[in-house]
Amino acid sequence: MKKIWKNIFILFSFVLMFVFLLSHNLNQYVSNLDELWNYNTASIILKGLTPYSQISMITTPLLPLLNSLVMGVTANSLIILRVANAVLSTLILVISYRILNKLTKKTLINILFTIGLALVLHQYFALDYNFLALFLFLCIEYLEITKLQNKENRIFNKYDLIIGLLAGISICTKQTIGIIISAYVLIIEAIRIYKYKQYWHSILWRLIGIAIPTITLLAYLLITGTFADFIDYAIIGIKTFNNTVLYSKLFENENLIVSNLALLIPLVLAISTIFLITYKIKKINNSVIDKIGVLTISSFPMLIVIYPISDAVHFLIGSLPAVILILYLLTIAGEKAYNILSTNNKRFVITAIYTFAGLYFLVQLLVGTSTNILEYEDKLSSNVTLEHYEYIPVPTNFAQRMEILKEYFEEKKKEGYDVIIADAEACVYTIPMNIYHKNFDMFLKGNIGKDGEDGIISDINNSQKTIYLIKQQDQPLNWQTPKKVIEYIRENLEMNGKIDIFDIYIKE
Repeated sequence: MKKIWKNIFILFSFVLMFVFLLSHNLNQYVSNLDELWNYNTASIILKGLTPYSQISMITTPLLPLLNSLVMGVTANSLIILRVANAVLSTLILVISYRILNKLTKKTLINILFTIGLALVLHQYFALDYNFLALFLFLCIEYLEITKLQNKENRIFNKYDLIIGLLAGISICTKQTIGIIISAYVLIIEAIRIYKYKQYWHSILWRLIGIAIPTITLLAYLLITGTFADFIDYAIIGIKTFNNTVLYSKLFENENLIVSNLALLIPLVLAISTIFLITYKIKKINNSVIDKIGVLTISSFPMLIVIYPISDAVHFLIGSLPAVILILYLLTIAGEKAYNILSTNNKRFVITAIYTFAGLYFLVQLLVGTSTNILEYEDKLSSNVTLEHYEYIPVPTNFAQRMEILKEYFEEKKKEGYDVIIADAEACVYTIPMNIYHKNFDMFLKGNIGKDGEDGIISDINNSQKTIYLIKQQDQPLNWQTPKKVIEYIRENLEMNGKIDIFDIYIKE
């Protein structure tokens, strides 16, 4: 009976977190460009276009293919992916909890830790390839800990094959992260103390697991005839990306949790690594050290996400495995402190702390959820419905701009012109109009193929009866905007007036 009530408590906690995350997602205006770029890619795939040859993509295609499949059986609407975002976010929290609980078996404190993660991460969670790769990696980390505790001596160990498959799937999600994760699952076996034969059997099964999704991806690219285009956009084209955000900027982040973690995590990883090397030299082994070893090694692969853009969201994605290490170390320290505590009321003190923390987190979730729902209902009461943005809050000024642009696009189409918005925000407006221009609907450095800005300029120079809309000079541009292209349009094309926040340029 006690186990049943514990499971109900766990289920209730995650249902509450899911509802909180979903309410937050639904309450957001149409403004997050990463969300819109990911939605637009999946939507265009659903309409029959092929990644790389017809769609600008710089990562391997698993996530947009999955998103298009989900929308294909539900509806081609942004709200579907907002629900899917809440599902993926909850799964990340579930596997984080499972890792912590596998390590300590302390259900209550691990649930509290997980709710804390939800409260910190909810404003950063997104349905994108980095978060999917993070989920896959955390699943691998959980299996590594499970295998460590089981210590099975078999020629075929199911964990090795599954770990390899997950690593291969991560390659299909984002090639750079996936390669690092795949290297990790091979290297961590070499670090373990295993018999020589078992080590090579483990490596073999992991390699087989990695190969299955990777070969499937290669077959997909060859069958669709997009292998060369994949190399163009996802391999060579990335080299044209030259924007960076330095790690030092994290220390100035207005979110104190982010700025403090930016300082704490390198320190913890350095101390933990030195600690493990020392114990390795002394050949001291125990279960706690083994667990710390796995968690420490597992803290490094996802850090690749932080380079070259060390903003808050990339930092939190890359550092979550290290945060799990810190939470485990805090649990161990808490146990030590509890055992040496001399007061007779120590159980009362711990119960009081748990009760206070539990009530605080519960109030935060309930208040946050109710606030989100009330704000969402209020926004929808005066909302303008646009195609693909159904049940999504749309700012009034955006709706008015959409009406102006839609009328202009239709008018110029009748005159035989193709109208292109040369701006990073283009998809915000083109999605409701069901318009797609490959290199302009994600108009960013590093996303426009191996020829970069020169290639786009060549395309503009060769275009005919095309109108280019670029933001007026007093309007801010996205920091990754290919500004060389914007300057070329201003200097070489004929200006033909203004419309809303855009200047109009014509190439006859």
